[in-house]
Amino acid sequence: SMQTPNKSLWEKFSPTLQEKRRDKMHAVASNRTKHIRLVLQDIHDPHNISACLRSADAFGIQEIDIISYDKKFKVSSVAKGCHDWLTLNTYDSIAECSKNLKEQGFKLFAAMPSTKTSNLHDLEVRHPLAIIFGNEHAGVSDKWNNSLDGYFAIPMVGFVDSLNISVSAAITMQHLTQKCLKELSGEQFFLNDKQRLNLLDHWLKKKYPNPKS
Repeated sequence: SMQTPNKSLWEKFSPTLQEKRRDKMHAVASNRTKHIRLVLQDIHDPHNISACLRSADAFGIQEIDIISYDKKFKVSSVAKGCHDWLTLNTYDSIAECSKNLKEQGFKLFAAMPSTKTSNLHDLEVRHPLAIIFGNEHAGVSDKWNNSLDGYFAIPMVGFVDSLNISVSAAITMQHLTQKCLKELSGEQFFLNDKQRLNLLDHWLKKKYPNPKS
């Protein structure tokens, strides 16, 4: 059947959705950003990945990069319910992922509790920012070293000196998205109209593969 080329899927089919559903999808898409990007390197526990993805969704972060040396890794099995709403890029190597991020203009900062790290609160958000979290035990790989713009740590004052990775990722994403909302314009931070429509089209395809024409 001939499609009208100037109408997106969303414009064509969203009127057939329940109003509440349509409004929700539109509101969520309008609050999505690609300015902050979450990078997960060799996270082994599927529960940790799943929790990181839920937090990314909650704080409006659309793109997540997952580096996994384990070829058996299946995103769909860990991301129950939210991976349809997120853009997940999977890589076999750190080199491939960092090259991709650099080419897209991201500054790369790794979560790494150490003496030479910045405080999370000092991270600059003027540039697009990719925040990297490493393996639960080994941490962020030193294969990142040449491409990193810096390290950061969450300031802590308790007896415990580390937090679970998904908690750290959630705190970091919440802090950075709030800082962006304060310091950047909507144009700099949110998806533009075209990106938003593309995302809504993508969601419609995922959720309603055979919409009634």
